[in-house]
Amino acid sequence: MMIYTSLLSIASAVLLALFYGSLFASASNSSETTIKSCVDNEDHCDNTADPISDSSSNAFTYPKVGDSITSFLNPNLFQDPETIHTIKQQLRAGKPVMIHNAFQPEYAEAMYQDLSSAEDAFELHAYAHEQDDFSCYHYNIYDLQKYTPLMNATLELFNSTATKEFASELSGRRCGGQTWPAASWYKPGSHSLPHSDWADQRTVAYVWHLTKDWKHVRSG
Repeated sequence: MMIYTSLLSIASAVLLALFYGSLFASASNSSETTIKSCVDNEDHCDNTADPISDSSSNAFTYPKVGDSITSFLNPNLFQDPETIHTIKQQLRAGKPVMIHNAFQPEYAEAMYQDLSSAEDAFELHAYAHEQDDFSCYHYNIYDLQKYTPLMNATLELFNSTATKEFASELSGRRCGGQTWPAASWYKPGSHSLPHSDWADQRTVAYVWHLTKDWKHVRSG
């Protein structure tokens, strides 16, 4: 099962993907830098690297209006000046970055279970057009009326002024516009051909992947 949420900020040349066990970010350059748990070879990656110490004692609470995403990221990564410097350096050069264990595990697990329980709300989205050489086939929730309380709280978190200021600081781009969400579920046979996520005046696009035990050789 493949579940992820994609929350896109209009304010795209930069893609920021937040993985269940990692974080990823990019502009238009396809070369990728992986922070902490992987460097060059995904097959030799330790997806359990840099967990939060004694995380079992941390109870998850919903984000509140005005909260910053930094309150829910893994402090072992995001309180490390070297990691922040590397992320900034890569993003501002227009290069992608992947960071494993980006979120606190309680939040990632809560979102994973929440999306899993909302399976009936996901609708098939299929597109193929020779003119733009792109096709996709996956399941999405685009209707915000179908969002769960946790999904709405997460959207508020990603749309907060504090979060967008953090994204601006990392990427060097203006991120003051509206955040646009999309929840997607990739099931067996689902796919999206390579694309940049550029649209309208979007300056930053970021994706939170919640697939468990994902391996590079499986693609996706």
